[in-house]
Amino acid sequence: RGSSVREFLALPIPTLSVTTDRIKLDRKGARLSLFELGPLSIRLSASGSLPVNSDDVPLRAGMPDLDSSLEFGPVASLKLPCFQGWQCHQETLLRNVIATDLRHVDAIGWTLQPRISLKSDWIPTGSILQSWRVTAGPLFATRRYHDYFYRVDAEFATPDRPEYEARSGYSGWRTSLSYNLQRGRLGLSSFVSYDDLHDTSFNASPLLEAREYLLAGLLVRWEFFRSKNYRADNDSNDD
Repeated sequence: RGSSVREFLALPIPTLSVTTDRIKLDRKGARLSLFELGPLSIRLSASGSLPVNSDDVPLRAGMPDLDSSLEFGPVASLKLPCFQGWQCHQETLLRNVIATDLRHVDAIGWTLQPRISLKSDWIPTGSILQSWRVTAGPLFATRRYHDYFYRVDAEFATPDRPEYEARSGYSGWRTSLSYNLQRGRLGLSSFVSYDDLHDTSFNASPLLEAREYLLAGLLVRWEFFRSKNYRADNDSNDD
């Protein structure tokens, strides 16, 4: 986030989807339902990010690479009144983050994301099922998390990249839109996520060159095997 470098990644990934009353495991990660009382529910959720080779990012030239990250923590969800055919929730995601290259693990802080989520019910159109989801809300993170991505130590400082130490606090505003389509065993999922990085607590970092960040993805899948109790809502975009 904050780099002007763009990358495109395409690869086939075999996935296994398992859903029970409390556990959901699929291509979007793992979720474990912990508590549910009326409109309030609490679950555990996980996600991650890919590594970054500093040689591919001019502003990070000569600096250490960034390892893959794994985020894990609770999600509190409160169901709100909504339009017919839609589900509205106020969600709060609190996650502990580690960075790893599979040889060592480093704790790199915490993230907090309160957001509003609007998700449509599955809309049947002939043999096709479709659904939409929109989420929006601010991001916050600890100093250690911001330091991992935006700090410049004295040994890596240059005239164009001065030494910098980040602070905790506001980490931007994120708005995401996703679309899911299912036709028999063929499925399509797409998303666009936009981050506004103006006025963040790391705004003065020399590694922050773009105040807007766009992430988009498209997943086309074919289901080779499906259990008898398969449900279409298994393909909903939870996180």
